[in-house]
Amino acid sequence: MRDIKQIKLTTGEELVCDVLELVEDEYAEAMVVTNCLTILCQEDRKREIRWYTFRPFMLHQDADQQLVINTQNIVCLTTPAKGVMDYFNTYLDNFRKIKKEEEDFVRENMDITFSEDDSDLNNLIRFPGPKPDRVH
Repeated sequence: MRDIKQIKLTTGEELVCDVLELVEDEYAEAMVVTNCLTILCQEDRKREIRWYTFRPFMLHQDADQQLVINTQNIVCLTTPAKGVMDYFNTYLDNFRKIKKEEEDFVRENMDITFSEDDSDLNNLIRFPGPKPDRVH
């Protein structure tokens, strides 16, 4: 069973994530989490509406990447409301679907070849200077 928690950090950020385990040693406590998303609040003052959305907590990380959060940075921990949990699960499902589609597209459409042969250096510019062997 998943242990989904909403966490408020000392920085003011709010997260929703799956908590995998609590790790303790003689120096500190840490929480191992996955699917860690930041809750962002957006506002349109003219229309007097507010909405919330998720963004990855750490950029360039897969959703299922395990992260370790120092528990000293946690102000509050709770179980999210049902609506937040539903949106969290929908977001993760969509994230995984889009990621798979991107990987499939790259696999099907990108022909990347690397060569050990560097004899074709016509597109490189040699700059004069103390090291003529340096290529830019």
